[in-house]
Amino acid sequence: MKFATDNVKRGVLTYISEKTKTPIQVPLNAMAKQILIQYKKLPNKKLLPQISNQKYNKYLRELGEDAKLKRIVEYRNKKGNIDKKEIWELMSTHMARRIFIGNSINVFDIRTEVIQSITGHTKNSKAFARYYDIDIQTKKKALNSMK
Repeated sequence: MKFATDNVKRGVLTYISEKTKTPIQVPLNAMAKQILIQYKKLPNKKLLPQISNQKYNKYLRELGEDAKLKRIVEYRNKKGNIDKKEIWELMSTHMARRIFIGNSINVFDIRTEVIQSITGHTKNSKAFARYYDIDIQTKKKALNSMK
């Protein structure tokens, strides 16, 4: 939400991570560039429209419900007990971040160091390690490649 047009130069989003205070550079793909063109005329040089995190999460859940994402998943409720809900009911920006990291590793075979440099995680980050599990398909693929 804090990004301004000054954060993008020559197709690269650049900013300082609030948590680690390290500079982050993320090359923008064609889809990201198209989205930025769509919002080019926002006031105060803002890069994207601003909404609260609560509204953002609400819209994500509505999108998930409309997309009929009905798979039942287990999660820990506020009391620490295992509970079950349809996945759309749990959608959030944090889930999107986890999915981005997991898919980058398991589906697109992007090295963890590259993903960490995009997400602002430091090397050997325990927080980063919690974001993903190596799925069974990735394990099979790795073992089958050893001939």
